[in-house]
Amino acid sequence: MVEGPIKKDTTSYMLSVRRFMYDLITRPITRVTSFNGTSAGYNFYDLNAKINHIISPKDRLYLSFYSGGDKVLTSQKTQTDLNKMILEWGNILGSFRWNHLYGDKLFSNLTLVFTRYRLANDFSSTFTRNNIKEKTSTSYWSGIVDLSAKADFDYYVNQNYKIKFGGTSIFHHFNPNTTSYKSFENSAVVDTSFGSKKQNGFENAVYLENEISIGTRLFTNIGLRVTNYQTPNRNYVSYEPRFLSTFIITENTLLKASYSSMNQYIHLLTGSSPNMQNDIWFL
Repeated sequence: MVEGPIKKDTTSYMLSVRRFMYDLITRPITRVTSFNGTSAGYNFYDLNAKINHIISPKDRLYLSFYSGGDKVLTSQKTQTDLNKMILEWGNILGSFRWNHLYGDKLFSNLTLVFTRYRLANDFSSTFTRNNIKEKTSTSYWSGIVDLSAKADFDYYVNQNYKIKFGGTSIFHHFNPNTTSYKSFENSAVVDTSFGSKKQNGFENAVYLENEISIGTRLFTNIGLRVTNYQTPNRNYVSYEPRFLSTFIITENTLLKASYSSMNQYIHLLTGSSPNMQNDIWFL
């Protein structure tokens, strides 16, 4: 991990990279110790990068990037056969945020975000029978990509009353699952793919939140969030009230009460197959 200034008192950076080395040890060990030529390994990595820039006393820019993934590798090799399996899943995230102070009481954060989740399985097999060499491979891919923009505002009316408001808009692109199959036997070739239809959705929301302090013992938060979710076939509108109250009874005792209503428009199906991870996101 390295960090430091690009321009003193104006621009700074941070970069960190990490990788798990387990597969560099297990793959050669399992290859030597196994009786059927099997080697296996697992690794993960993550990368974080950030740049902060001060434009003026009232304006700051933040640029962030993250990439992380896990990988499982197994292979089995004999004199005539070679079988490989690679299972990968991971995320990529990039964000750009602009923080602006309008005065002593109001400031905002405007943010643009890109995210991608991916799950991939690759199986390949090469074998020779009666001097005929055949190779088959099967690939499975599932993922979701989001593009979002949001604006958040904080307004301090006085020391006992704070208002938070804003809105967000997210474009979802789903690839529930795609499977590709290829087979090569001498001069014969089979190449095909099939899977679920790709889907898109829009998720929009606006919110208003009131943080109120009554005396030195009672604190409340009352808010409302309105969401709109659009799919090719339907349009959903939901009202989501929120309430939170905290009362300080003694120095060591708090009494809290809360209520909220929320909606989740994206769902996850997880397969139960023991041979492969199978996470599918859909509308």
